[in-house]
Amino acid sequence: NDNTQTGGGVGFSHQLTGLTSFVANASYNRTTSNASEGALSDTASNNVNASVGFATRFGPKTTGTAGVSYYSYRPTDVLDGRGYDTFNVYAGVNHQF
Repeated sequence: NDNTQTGGGVGFSHQLTGLTSFVANASYNRTTSNASEGALSDTASNNVNASVGFATRFGPKTTGTAGVSYYSYRPTDVLDGRGYDTFNVYAGVNHQF
């Protein structure tokens, strides 16, 4: 496929305590088809991704993470109406033996 992608993103992280950190990310991109013929000629999509999360250390061998993320896919032109959104909540604990 011959596509052009444009966009950008930002990220932020901050150490809240000696053991816990916060991170946030957001990005946007637009993908445009360069095809001049066919079903996907002159199509494009707008994509948004955002997330926030925390990471902490419970002990010398145990860490944890938790956060939320959101993703949006919005096609334009001939693909209108076939977009979707996802929202995720995650948590995890990692222990090394």
